[in-house]
Amino acid sequence: KHCTIAIVVEKMLLSPTMFHLVTQVIGDADLPCAMLSVQIIEVLAKDTAVLESAVLREGFLLDLSRLMEKNETVRYRVYELVVNISLMSDGNFDFAKASKILDRLVMELEQSDVLVQLNCVELMISLLQSPRGLSYLESQSIALKLHKLLVSAQQDPFGPVVVPGIMKFFGHLCHVDGLDTVSLCGQYPKFVTAILNAVQCPEEDTVWGMAVDTLGLLASSKTGRSLLDSMYGSLTRQALRKLGEWISSSSSRLRVRSLEALAMILSCKEESTSAEESDNRKWLGMILPEKPLHVMFVIAKQPFEDLHFAGLRLFQMLAAWEWAQVEMVSVPGLLEYLLDRKTERTKDGKELKYGIVCSLVSSKTAERVFGSPSYLKLRKYEREGPFYVQTEGVVAFEEE
Repeated sequence: KHCTIAIVVEKMLLSPTMFHLVTQVIGDADLPCAMLSVQIIEVLAKDTAVLESAVLREGFLLDLSRLMEKNETVRYRVYELVVNISLMSDGNFDFAKASKILDRLVMELEQSDVLVQLNCVELMISLLQSPRGLSYLESQSIALKLHKLLVSAQQDPFGPVVVPGIMKFFGHLCHVDGLDTVSLCGQYPKFVTAILNAVQCPEEDTVWGMAVDTLGLLASSKTGRSLLDSMYGSLTRQALRKLGEWISSSSSRLRVRSLEALAMILSCKEESTSAEESDNRKWLGMILPEKPLHVMFVIAKQPFEDLHFAGLRLFQMLAAWEWAQVEMVSVPGLLEYLLDRKTERTKDGKELKYGIVCSLVSSKTAERVFGSPSYLKLRKYEREGPFYVQTEGVVAFEEE
């Protein structure tokens, strides 16, 4: 594959006309052809020689400029192509910035069309993946612009269309290494308020889903939790209680999305596994105050795969913590369920249950909490592997 790409790049450098023709297809009315052209250029752009070539670069920029004038659909194909190219290397980012196409993308935010704004936000989320992209967005004060857009969207009947994208941007921004999440949220308080309010309104399907995901992202780090606890304590607790309600009794769609958010929240790393010092136990208690592991066990036994797997994933995350193991012992039938291989009929289910057992066996506290006989059964399950099937010997007797 690499040899083929190298040969094509060499041909392109010798014949810029070929590169020009491929670029022109981006504006084709036939979408599969246009997207194939985009993919070809993205593959070629991974070779630094392509955009370092003055001949190819100048012709490419001219072609892109002309394509952007064709129509709105083609213009956004060009935006997406340039953003993807910029993420490949520092040299490619320099090309994207010098082209001024990123500047035009930022200016699109000022349009009144909410669909245009939403597409812009999605591409800006992609730019957050690279340090150069983040630096560029900071230089353009994108967070401030999106904060103002969020405030104005609340007064616009079409505002809910763009709000999910803004929430997603904010959630990703809070997880960028080196950024102070607390000061960021303090500077743009409407972001967090909008998220916590939206979690409590599942009737706004798209906004609710993105709000739940973003809350999960925020609460999966210690700085995020500190912010939610100190600055939005009452509203945070209301949102978490609602999350618990969706998990305990609601439609399958709401339960699965809420369980995924709970899994993100419980992914927060902590040094202590004891109940007294566990921040994860505290947050789980705010979401499911009454016997949380009993609730999760009921979900894990559901015949519907999406709920069943979500419940098993949560147990796999909890199994390493001593406080969770103590509570698992108090759940009637849970240990027997984990050791019963007949409950799982799919590959994913077998692997998830095996993951729970492995987490328990590798824990330093499991033998003391569960007792030696149960721990030995767990060890035996682990040694046999996820797909072990017990065979029964049959003795045949010769008839007289």
